[in-house]
Amino acid sequence: MTRICLFLLLSVSFFSGCTSSEGSRVADNVNLVKRYFDTFNAHDWQGLGDLYSDSVAIKDPAEGKAMVRRSRSQLVEKYAALGRIFPDLKDKVQSIYPSGDDKVIVEFVSQGMSGDKVPLDLPICTIFIVKAGKICGDYTYYDNSQD
Repeated sequence: MTRICLFLLLSVSFFSGCTSSEGSRVADNVNLVKRYFDTFNAHDWQGLGDLYSDSVAIKDPAEGKAMVRRSRSQLVEKYAALGRIFPDLKDKVQSIYPSGDDKVIVEFVSQGMSGDKVPLDLPICTIFIVKAGKICGDYTYYDNSQD
C-alpha cells in the first residue's frame, strides 16, 4: 500500500511539474502577444520589432500567397509605412486562443482612417509562432479582395 501511495505521489508531482512548465510557457506566449498589440496600438514600431526574432516567417495576403522570410528591420519598416498611411490605426483584439506550447491565434479588427480619409475596418486572424520568447512566425489571414 505504501508503495502505491509513493508511486501515486511521485506520478502526480512529475505530471504537475510538466503541466506547470508547459502552462507557464503558454502564459508567457499569450503575454508576449498581448504586448505585441499594446505596442502596435502605441505605434512603437521599433518596440514592435523587438518582439520578433532576427528572421521571421511571414504569411500575409498583401505579400502574396507564399510564406516569405523578413528581417526584424524589414518588419519595422513595413509597420512604420502602414502607420504613415493610417496614422490612427488600432487593432481591437476580439479573442486570443493559445494552441500548443508555441502558437497563439488571435482574432482582431484593424481600424483606422487613411490620410486621404479612406476608412479601414478589417477583420483579421493571425497565428503567431513563438520560440525562445520571440515571435518567429506571423501568419496573417484576411480578405484582400477588392469590393
